[in-house]
Amino acid sequence: MKRAMIITVIVLVMSAGIADAMHPFFYFPDYISEVYEYLDVLLPMKTWTLGGLNVTGKTDLGLSHLMGYVTQIHTVPVVDTWYNLTFNDTLGGSENIHFIDNQTIEIEHDGHYTINIGMGIIDSAANPTSNVAMRVAVNGQELDGSYAEMNPFKQYSEMWFEHTFHTKLKKGDRLNMQYISSKTSVTIEQHNSFTTKTYHAYGLIEEII
Repeated sequence: MKRAMIITVIVLVMSAGIADAMHPFFYFPDYISEVYEYLDVLLPMKTWTLGGLNVTGKTDLGLSHLMGYVTQIHTVPVVDTWYNLTFNDTLGGSENIHFIDNQTIEIEHDGHYTINIGMGIIDSAANPTSNVAMRVAVNGQELDGSYAEMNPFKQYSEMWFEHTFHTKLKKGDRLNMQYISSKTSVTIEQHNSFTTKTYHAYGLIEEII
C-alpha cells in the first residue's frame, strides 16, 4: 500500500513538474526538492533511493545563493571610474557564498551561476547627458556578459535598470558589483517614496548546477 502511495506521489509531482517546465521561471532543482519533500513525509527518516541517489532523512541540494541589498546612496566623485557597491550585511542572506567585507563576495563552490543585479539612477543635471553602467568584476576583471548601460534623460527622474546573465565560477573567486558614470551629477539611488525598507541597489547570485 505504501509503495503504491509513493509511486502515486512521484507520478503526480512529475506531472506537475512537466507542466511547470513550460513556465519561463521553472527551476529544476526546486522541482526535485519537491519530490524529496513528498517522500520525506511518507518515509520520515528512512533511507530510500530515487534513481541512483541514496538519501537518508532530510535532503539538501547544497546549491549556493546570496541576496544582498545596498541601502546607502552612492555618488560619483570622479567620472569614468569604476566604484564598488557597498552592501548592508544586516539584510538579505546567503548559503555557501559569503561577504569578505561589505563589497567583496567570495564563491565557495565551483559551478554555473545566474547573477541578477539592479540599481536606481538619478541625474541632477538640468539636461542629462550622462552614460551610466554597471557590471560584475571577478578577481578584478570584468565578468563576461555582466556589463549593462543606461542613459538618464530627465533631471531628477529616477530610472531603475536590471541585468541578468549566466556564468561559470570557481571556488575562491571574488566578486564586486560595480558602477561607473561619465558625469558627477549621477547618484545611485531610488526615491523609496512609500517603503519603510529603503534600498537603492541589489545583487542576487544563484548556483544552478
